[in-house]
Amino acid sequence: MKLCAVCATSLMCLTGFAQAQGQQVSESNFQLLIDTLAVQAEPRKRLTMFGVPTAGVAASGRIFGSASMVSPRGGVDGAGLDFDTAFGFGIGSETESVGVQVTANVTGTNPFGDAGYFGLKFGRRLVDGPNPTSAALSISKLAPWGSIGNNTDASVTLVVTHLNSFSLGDTEYPVMVTSGYGNQTLGGEPGAFLGFGVGLTSNFGMSLSGNVEQINAGVGLSIPGMDGLSISTGFNDI
Repeated sequence: MKLCAVCATSLMCLTGFAQAQGQQVSESNFQLLIDTLAVQAEPRKRLTMFGVPTAGVAASGRIFGSASMVSPRGGVDGAGLDFDTAFGFGIGSETESVGVQVTANVTGTNPFGDAGYFGLKFGRRLVDGPNPTSAALSISKLAPWGSIGNNTDASVTLVVTHLNSFSLGDTEYPVMVTSGYGNQTLGGEPGAFLGFGVGLTSNFGMSLSGNVEQINAGVGLSIPGMDGLSISTGFNDI
């Protein structure tokens, strides 16, 4: 069995309950990013994080959905493509009490919906102001169905994310630092992770993340003129 670098791409859209359509975040495979922490802080340039989770939770009244594609499946050369989708919503407030994000992950797409699981994420703003720090506890692989199996252990992750910025000349660039620990970070085993992201333009950001076993690199792109719609792509285990 040959393991190789994995390319993952995710299409995400965020909207409010009052709208008829919505789409971030998938907690599947590589927990492709949710940028809601950056969205709530409203930096002048787009922040992104690929390959590891952040402490961001969907704001109350937000619904979201995402579609992701990974190649090759499971990082095994020649295994083909893997498709996943996720849908969810946010309630509560991370600044006033605790923000809660509820996610349904659909990992079976042939036929659609034949496998999946649910996830919960609890977020709290620790430090407010222009350079906020937030923490979150994420529990996923709850109530699995289909090929996921009833004997699947829940995935538990604790993560802290800090937003800051630096200047080059007259231009300021926002940065995101995220770190945490999960019981299934290292191929199903416990381990820590770390990630750095930087916003380069109002629509484009880059990130680098990893753990003791692999390094991930990715980019995020907001679609101009389409509020809430974004695409992220990157490589795991580069």
